[in-house]
Amino acid sequence: MNRPSGFSDRVDPALRDGLALYETLGLTQNQQLTTDVIIALRAQGNAAVSAFLADVSHDERVARHDHVIDGPTGEDLLVRVYQPRSSTGALPALCGSTAEA
Repeated sequence: MNRPSGFSDRVDPALRDGLALYETLGLTQNQQLTTDVIIALRAQGNAAVSAFLADVSHDERVARHDHVIDGPTGEDLLVRVYQPRSSTGALPALCGSTAEA
């Protein structure tokens, strides 16, 4: 985006990173962050993360268990729990959600 000289000096410093991200995402000056745009950006992000994770080898010392729970608005939400296979008792676990099972 072509900005007038000194433009970034007039932007609140707390908002500059967000403005840079907005531009990095390829959004134009007149484009609004509508629901459709946000959904498309999430899909792009999910595809990039999935492609990255496809190249990561699975550590056989770690058990992975997938569970589907009800999300906040009733949709299915995947929760993936990781736990060392060598554990014999209850341990804290890492949990996360992904777009695909």
